[in-house]
Amino acid sequence: ELRKEVNTVIGNIQNIKGKMEKNKQNLNKLIIEINVKTKAHDFRNEINEYETWFGKLHDLQITIEREYMNEIKNKFAPDFQEWFKELVTESNINVDLDEDFTPMIKHGVYSADYNSLSGGEQAAVALAYRLALNNVINRIMSGINTKGLIILDEPTDGFSQNQLENIKDILNQLKDNNINIILVSHEEVFKNCFDQDLQLKKENDTTIIK
Repeated sequence: ELRKEVNTVIGNIQNIKGKMEKNKQNLNKLIIEINVKTKAHDFRNEINEYETWFGKLHDLQITIEREYMNEIKNKFAPDFQEWFKELVTESNINVDLDEDFTPMIKHGVYSADYNSLSGGEQAAVALAYRLALNNVINRIMSGINTKGLIILDEPTDGFSQNQLENIKDILNQLKDNNINIILVSHEEVFKNCFDQDLQLKKENDTTIIK
């Protein structure tokens, strides 16, 4: 009976040893898994720190860019308004720029849509914008030098006779400031404004200079 009990105990001990060995293997696997997950957790925390840092850097970049663009806008808008007043003297339309540099049209105390303007008024907005943009670019960017050159391709489409005379005065004013102007136009009023007048004519599907 004692032998039977001893054998039973020995068998139980063997079973316990087997379970202990299996648990030991499982424990080693768990330790390895914990180490891997701990490293992953630490790496994730490091990534989070970088994300936070880059987020702050991005916010700073946006702030700097916004401030810089606002500074440019503060230089651009007055030029744009001044050129427009020179072009459209008899109108109660005013212009400004929004934060995206899109022209804003004011008709008296009301906002007006660009498409609601007459053809001449639309052309005046576009021309004033170009002239102001040319000034601003040359003022703030030393690597770009177009101070002495303006190229205008049919900028007076839809202009009244008074507006054409205003444009003529502006072109003479620009010439007095040593600015070279290349103008493409069908308007005869500009014919004697320039040092050279090249007239193009089409003959037999070929463009020639008269």
